[in-house]
Amino acid sequence: MLVASLAGLVGNYGYAAYGASKFGVVGLARTLDLDLLALGIDVSVCCPGIIHTPMVAHEQQVEHPTTRLPAELPGVLEVGPACHSMLRGIARRQFLIKVGFKGRATAWLTQHLPGLMRRMSRAIVRRSLR
Repeated sequence: MLVASLAGLVGNYGYAAYGASKFGVVGLARTLDLDLLALGIDVSVCCPGIIHTPMVAHEQQVEHPTTRLPAELPGVLEVGPACHSMLRGIARRQFLIKVGFKGRATAWLTQHLPGLMRRMSRAIVRRSLR
């Protein structure tokens, strides 16, 4: 099991390096999933959105509002429910584990309606830059 982030599926303002690293983790998981198939080993990659931790609480105090608004679109998850959801996905042998209703909806929009998601994201960023 690898841990990426919703940022590995969806771009976010101010998170270029973080997003690139998480997209990389998702890509690594896709490759390992194929490489380990012959050995009967399943691969899962968890892609939660923001999980409320002390680190996140501190970051939210110092980050630029333009970064915060798009990142909060999928909502902030509490640690317990987020972990429960990830463990349930692993138990079900899911490959790509998206956590929380809003996180799953955000990932779905990005995958199935990328033009709409891009317009929505750009509108949020433009509005918050004013």
